[in-house]
Amino acid sequence: KNCKRCGRAICETCSDQRRQLAKDDASLYRVCDKCDTEMDNYRLKRNHEDVLAAQKKKIEMLNN
Repeated sequence: KNCKRCGRAICETCSDQRRQLAKDDASLYRVCDKCDTEMDNYRLKRNHEDVLAAQKKKIEMLNN
């Protein structure tokens, strides 16, 4: 089997991770542990940036 994100060869024992790879495709595809971690990190970073932007907006509203 291959990781459907990067193409790296993986076996089911090495990685049982499955991820949705596109917003318009709800299917889950096998990905390697490295891609799984990268996708988690991307989502966490994006969520963190959204929280910081909301906090900044709230501070600006309170200062006005």
